[in-house]
Amino acid sequence: TGKVVANEEAEQTERSLSSLNRLLLGFAGIALFVGIFLIANTFTMLVAQRTKELALLRAVGASRRQVKRSVLLEAAVVGVIASVIGFALGIGLATGL
Repeated sequence: TGKVVANEEAEQTERSLSSLNRLLLGFAGIALFVGIFLIANTFTMLVAQRTKELALLRAVGASRRQVKRSVLLEAAVVGVIASVIGFALGIGLATGL
């Protein structure tokens, strides 16, 4: 009957969408993993480029803890700003779809 065929097609569509969803989540996980390494590498390069500035801070009396805290605070501020921008763009794109 028509209901049986419709139910079978609905189940098949649901299975296909579930598989697609898992595939897309896998790609998102890979993108997140790559993004983590890109961000870590970027901040490593920034710290390496600012070695002289950080050494100067140490020379004028800043403790290692203060220098480390300033670098981490800078990273946190950049992360929060980027997250807010990314969230806003994501919401904007999602509502546009």
